[in-house]
Amino acid sequence: MPRPYPAAHLNLGKQLGRSPPSWLSRGVRHTGLVDADVVVIGAGALGLSTALHCALAGRSVVVLERHAAGSQASGRAAGLFKSVQADELRTRLARRSIARAAGFADWAGVPLEVVRAGSFLVARTARHREYLRRELAQSLRWGADVREADPGEVSGRVSYYQPAGEEYALWCPEDIYIEEPTSLVTAYLAACRRHGVVLAENEPVVGVPVTADRAGGVETAGRTVRAPAVVDAAGGWARQVAELAGARVPVAPVRHQLLITEPTPGIGQGEPITRVVDAAVYLRPARSGLMVGGFEAEPLPIDPRHQPAAFTTGDVPLDLGVLRELAPKNRGELPASEIPP
Repeated sequence: MPRPYPAAHLNLGKQLGRSPPSWLSRGVRHTGLVDADVVVIGAGALGLSTALHCALAGRSVVVLERHAAGSQASGRAAGLFKSVQADELRTRLARRSIARAAGFADWAGVPLEVVRAGSFLVARTARHREYLRRELAQSLRWGADVREADPGEVSGRVSYYQPAGEEYALWCPEDIYIEEPTSLVTAYLAACRRHGVVLAENEPVVGVPVTADRAGGVETAGRTVRAPAVVDAAGGWARQVAELAGARVPVAPVRHQLLITEPTPGIGQGEPITRVVDAAVYLRPARSGLMVGGFEAEPLPIDPRHQPAAFTTGDVPLDLGVLRELAPKNRGELPASEIPP
């Protein structure tokens, strides 16, 4: 039987391309007026990455997490890295992320196993074929390593997906995945400890004092941590954390589901990722079976502000019907995978 997992995917308003603030450039000399240079709220992959990079830059960092580190969406992710993106900035960021993950031990000092499998982007309709041709042209301009692939190459490299022969496909050799996404959190935790980051789990932030429009630290039920910089990396809780400082962050958490089938003979571990763009479905080997995930047109919104205080990602209701609805779009091409009725 498949094992579905929920994960909250967020669309975050981003402010990129700015120069680093002056305090980060010069550092903070501790005189008793501050407890840390940086406080990070949230110990998922993003929060731990932020903490680690600040620590590597010589800053003292405290991370506060309302639950256990990596216990929410980060531990339920698909573990995929994709070099082909919608614009040049995101392409550069994605390729840098791939390089940083693949070389994690070199800069973080802790091993991280990644699968350098590459990926196929597959289109089965005329409209999506044209979409991928545009993606190919612009991605090449932006430096991504991507090329056309014929259906025979797809079937030759991937055992779990059998193209009909009329698809248009791109091969993206840079793409990687992490077999067990929790291993990324584990690696970040080890690297953070190695570089002096202080982590407090099961300690939710209840206040963010602000003076002259600037956060001066955070408050928990038991203490105040003073710092000139506060990073909101709270994932599905980012909006309500921002509201503690009187700020509005346009974040809309929604449910995203994936499943992993039972071990299936014939699926080669380490085979490439396959993304069927017209079906909004992604596939990869996982735990000797197959991971199947997809993106709904109208995903279920989950707003923690309207949930009980003890709400966690594990409380998100599952709906296998969502994946059944996506699966028929690919059933003919997926002989190795069956979603039960």
